[in-house]
Amino acid sequence: MSRPFTRRAFIASLACATSAAAASVMTACSKTGKGANADQTAAFPDVIPLREGREEAAYNSALLQQAIDEASKKGGSVHLGPGTFYFAWTKATDEGNCVVEMRDNVEVRGSGKDATILKPLGRYAMTGEAPHGIDMFYYDGFDDRRYLDNASFYDFTIDGESTQGSLRGYNASGKGFFFKLFRGCTWERVEVRNTDGTGFGADYPVDCVMRDCSAIGCGKNATEDSYGASGFGVGVGLSEDESMVIENCTSSANTKFGFFFEHQSLFRPNGVGARRAKGFHVTNCTAWGNLINFGGNRAYDVVYDHCVSDQPKKSDDELYTDYAFTFVEHSVRILVRNATVDQMYTDVLADPSSSAAIEWALSRNVAHVGASGNNEFRPENSITRAEAAEFFWRYAGRPGMLPLRYDYFDDPSSDVSSDSFCADAVRWLEDDEIAAGNNFRAEDEITIQEICSAMLRYAYLMEDSSSEASRALTLSGEDTKWEIPSKPSSQEEEKVALDWAYEQGIIVKTEAGDPKASFTRARMMGMLQALDNARTVTSAQ
Repeated sequence: MSRPFTRRAFIASLACATSAAAASVMTACSKTGKGANADQTAAFPDVIPLREGREEAAYNSALLQQAIDEASKKGGSVHLGPGTFYFAWTKATDEGNCVVEMRDNVEVRGSGKDATILKPLGRYAMTGEAPHGIDMFYYDGFDDRRYLDNASFYDFTIDGESTQGSLRGYNASGKGFFFKLFRGCTWERVEVRNTDGTGFGADYPVDCVMRDCSAIGCGKNATEDSYGASGFGVGVGLSEDESMVIENCTSSANTKFGFFFEHQSLFRPNGVGARRAKGFHVTNCTAWGNLINFGGNRAYDVVYDHCVSDQPKKSDDELYTDYAFTFVEHSVRILVRNATVDQMYTDVLADPSSSAAIEWALSRNVAHVGASGNNEFRPENSITRAEAAEFFWRYAGRPGMLPLRYDYFDDPSSDVSSDSFCADAVRWLEDDEIAAGNNFRAEDEITIQEICSAMLRYAYLMEDSSSEASRALTLSGEDTKWEIPSKPSSQEEEKVALDWAYEQGIIVKTEAGDPKASFTRARMMGMLQALDNARTVTSAQ
């Protein structure tokens, strides 16, 4: 795989911007096309006459904004010819500076990702005029609750290498796209690279699509402790109608996440209270060299299907990936299916007997491998009830209720605190009555009997559409069932569960004959994989 970009190279290649372009907007616009790229206007007679050269930045910004405004009046296209075009920022917003504000019903179409390059211009160190990052395309309808409708973008690149806001004033601005509230919008074959903040900043999308797009080296003005600074960043939580498809996209060498979802109640105390969404699908996407390739912060209702997390060779520390997939802050209803994870635990590679099940677990985010300090699985260690609960919860798609910013959860059990790594898992097991409350015995080793009973109870929940377990699988578009016996009495449940688990291939005969025995972490992965293999899946009607 070719990886020509590194963050170090990005920063080293930053060029100085000039303040003269931003100061001469009116003068430049009065030239009305004089000096425009002759080749582009000849080959593309309907393109707007952008000019190449840094000195044309103000002219280009004014012309592009005018073209977008005019196209919006009648629902039209703005065509951009081949060339490298600089743009001055034209408006200071509450959060940053932007080049153009997007309008409804406008298509912006370039001449190809490698042919049409848009380069916002302005560097705080030189001019002092851009205290924050510069967003190329901007829209904010949050305060008025007004959506940007039917905007679309095709076949061009945004390159932020000639911008840099104040390093001390980083506030997540400086995006290729910074949209809040947008509906029915489409991106295809668009690349964003070298931006101060996130490449594709997408807050509160409804019925939108990003297809065949790429983000490279975004978040250059941030650190690993900053917020934002990702390739594709989706803010959610305003409406239950929110939905987006991201497919066939790549995200590489970004400071934080490759693909990222985050509930905005973490930052806005009021007005962002949705706990469910129509759903977000990330399909056939590849991420490599980001701090975390795929993840979420209080994310919800996301399906990742056939995604690839690649771990570059460690020739440059800045391209080292800490995690393939990770979801924090009570993220719920997250399904990871058929993933390819290049990273592997260091203590599993030497043990082929357990590696197949653990590789499957990584492909489902039941287990998640990390960098140094998080790269051992301890496959032969006996598994505790806390660990089994966490693995089972991840397998089930992280069922549960999404908390908002100021929601408070009580301890789910007398021996499991609300900030325990397994708290969300234990809470779900109790809410769906898979496990009893009060004393969970989190540090006890789980037995064959206990895991078989839990799995059978889970299988029964697929018949109950009101259960959290069933709701967590709704976004998959599939009905998942197991062949299950009639519900037994409480006196018969243990035997029925053991017999069922043996018949389904979840446990072997020796395990069925010793139900009080404990088992290993690797064996837990094998049991979950067998449970998964035993299910029947049909398309949801």
